Amino acid sequence: YKEVDRYGNEKHRSVDGKHENVDVEAMKKDMEAIEYAMNGGIGAGTDEKTIYNILDNRTEAQRAMIEKLWNDKYKSYYKH
Repeated sequence: YKEVDRYGNEKHRSVDGKHENVDVEAMKKDMEAIEYAMNGGIGAGTDEKTIYNILDNRTEAQRAMIEKLWNDKYKSYYKH
């Protein structure tokens, strides 16, 4: 579920009951870095190392937020 602090910052909690706060702005940056690794850079193909480095070091709740942000932005299916 989502909660908003007194400054208007959104924090999302995991659905598994662990009540882990997820920093939405940080996950937006991760999502953009994944997109850049897939489509940007020097044109030498997908930078899989960057993608794995990001996703392997995120919790399930964080990966779920990246997926939600990706789908909201690109209207496409992305599964971690």
